[in-house]
Amino acid sequence: MNLEQVARLLTDEGKETRYNGEIIKEILPPYSNYHEICKVGDNWILNLVVVDHQNTPVHQQIATFTSEDSAAIYFYINRLSSFYSKKYVRKLIQEQNDLDIGGELFDLPLLIAAIERLKIEKFFSNGVINLKPMSILLNNINETDWKICFVNSNMQILDESQILDRMDALFYAFTNTYLLSLLQSREKELLDQGEITEPFSDGEYIQFIA
Repeated sequence: MNLEQVARLLTDEGKETRYNGEIIKEILPPYSNYHEICKVGDNWILNLVVVDHQNTPVHQQIATFTSEDSAAIYFYINRLSSFYSKKYVRKLIQEQNDLDIGGELFDLPLLIAAIERLKIEKFFSNGVINLKPMSILLNNINETDWKICFVNSNMQILDESQILDRMDALFYAFTNTYLLSLLQSREKELLDQGEITEPFSDGEYIQFIA
């Protein structure tokens, strides 16, 4: 991937992004903080630009990349995740209020109902005995402690979360499962269109759902 391509792909998705040959940045309303990548010497620097009612924007450096390709992929995954979280995940939570996603009534049966309603069951593993490739694992350790993990295509359990209580675990299990399904769908489109030549890495999937 390159930065010009990333700006085009994000803009086509509805996430307006501009690249002028030196800097790629997301376009947001006035006084909104935004992310940008600029080339400095032989490196590409990812900044969060803080502009909230300040006369001089403050650049907070987040990461440094040694190639345009690695910078472009990171920026694409990072900004697409934020965009999809707002466009799809938050919207669905608001619309499907009968499921009380993230609320006190949201339990395991409602989590499964939400996943079935979206037809994304293949991306969810309910316990280690039901492990599926490319899924989010919800692991009930004991009566009070839970963990969620990413399971890759080789059935390896990666990116294990810290101990979570039931409410947080069920909520993150839903949001991560939904995000995983969205990126898998987008990945297929990009491969079919020739925009990318290989699937996203495990690390890029983990970055997207984090």
